[in-house]
Amino acid sequence: MADDGPDRRPDDGGPDGNPPWSFEEVQRFRQHWLWAFVGAVSVFAVVTVLVQRPGPVVSAVLLALPVVGVVGTYRAGLHTEVREDGLSLQLSPLQRSPRHVPFEDVLDHERVEFRAFRDYGGIGIRRTPGEWAYVVTSGTGVRIDRGDEEPNLMVGTKRPEALERALAAGVARSKAAVGGDDQPRWKAVANVDPGDPGNGENPTDGTATDTGADGNGHAP
Repeated sequence: MADDGPDRRPDDGGPDGNPPWSFEEVQRFRQHWLWAFVGAVSVFAVVTVLVQRPGPVVSAVLLALPVVGVVGTYRAGLHTEVREDGLSLQLSPLQRSPRHVPFEDVLDHERVEFRAFRDYGGIGIRRTPGEWAYVVTSGTGVRIDRGDEEPNLMVGTKRPEALERALAAGVARSKAAVGGDDQPRWKAVANVDPGDPGNGENPTDGTATDTGADGNGHAP
């Protein structure tokens, strides 16, 4: 089983003031079969040194394998974080920097059930036709639709509901920031003549007002 470790930030925008898109999860590789494999490789390396007695360089390399294997496997994990600018994914130690997915690229998302080897051929960062997957262990995940031009992204997580809530809140905030369309708000404001009383702007202070249905600042 994978251990997600301590969650250092709540995801539900609770009373401590964290925003609703705040989410953080760290999953570690704790599968018994994986540690059995690391142990077998370590024993093989030590026995080879004791029995065959290779040269000092080869012996040093073989004896370093158990240390590197144990420490590397213990520290390896998937760090998933939803911040104000989007989704961040980093599978250490394979990735030296996080992979960033802005909210603007998230068209849809859904909870999925998967088997690591059956569906993706293993654990880690996996590539299948039309999809990238970040997999620590079999179980639940969130599949993110990024449109026809980009492959989907499947993120394995032990807290799919919390991750979906954070993504939904972040996407909603991103859409609100651009006025609900693909045009950034600063561009929409720049295209408006503040001196025109029919454009929903207050010519004295430049702040937008609700223009209603007729576009003249009057309620329908």
